[in-house]
Amino acid sequence: MGQDGVGRMDTVESGFYASATEVIRDALRLKMTNTDEMKKAVIYAMVEKAKQSIEDGNYYEDSPSLRSELLKGAKANAQKGKSIPKYITG
Repeated sequence: MGQDGVGRMDTVESGFYASATEVIRDALRLKMTNTDEMKKAVIYAMVEKAKQSIEDGNYYEDSPSLRSELLKGAKANAQKGKSIPKYITG
């Protein structure tokens, strides 16, 4: 079983779970919940970091010249065959 499933099979024998399938389903639900909580924690940490950067003045005002500069950089990276990082594309 994994960390969360250690000893759970004994609970089938004791009657806590009706079957091993139920044990596995419960373990998967627990893992999914933990994964969702981890994702939320990461997002909240990123938001807090962004807020702090803004408070510290570390940001760029949106402008046509900034967009043009970013587009030039993106085109140059594309011509070099650089892929877009996963954190940008999702």
